[in-house]
Amino acid sequence: MDIKHVIVLMLENRSFDCMLGMLYPSGDKFDGLKGTEFNTWHKPDGSQQTIQVWKDPALDAKTVCIPDPDPGECFKDIHLQIHGLAADGTPNTGGPTMGGFVDNYMRQPPTTPATDPYSPMHYFTPDQVPVISTLARAFGVSDRWHASAPCQTWPNRFFAHTGTANGYSSAHGLLHACLCFSRSLEWQSRTASWLPGHIAPGRLTSGSLPSCLHPMSIGTR
Repeated sequence: MDIKHVIVLMLENRSFDCMLGMLYPSGDKFDGLKGTEFNTWHKPDGSQQTIQVWKDPALDAKTVCIPDPDPGECFKDIHLQIHGLAADGTPNTGGPTMGGFVDNYMRQPPTTPATDPYSPMHYFTPDQVPVISTLARAFGVSDRWHASAPCQTWPNRFFAHTGTANGYSSAHGLLHACLCFSRSLEWQSRTASWLPGHIAPGRLTSGSLPSCLHPMSIGTR
């Protein structure tokens, strides 16, 4: 039977530790949370505060939206989240420490509600997310599945489909990143229609892939 349609469901990102870090006891066979992990918050006044991972026994509308507002997701944000700061509060020039999530979160532009240093360190327990936990136990889950690039959602989606984001590291290159998908099909002498979708109302668009190759769609990176 010929395959006529391929549907790929890609959900918005949340960290493994947040959703499934407590699925099993952390150890050699499962790289999850121990419950003692922490980040050091380097405050503007020069003082420091230890922020440990935590769970909220309640599961209400506010809890399920943690963190609110969202963490930074641009390349510079994720670089700080992964590499963290040195003890004196300057950028860490060594290897990744996974110690910069709180610092980066608290350096985001002012919002309402205000940022809470504990938000990026929150996690759910299996009983709070029973559906995804049951699926993970029944079918398996990867505890070492990393993003292709430390940047926004769309470049990683294109990596998943084509193995490249055409050099772009932000969602601003979305239209230009269509080139990599289109060219991948062209190299195989194939044509196809495409339908990128978004759950928000009115965000469905469609068109033919070759249209992405219009010279006007090629801009400066």
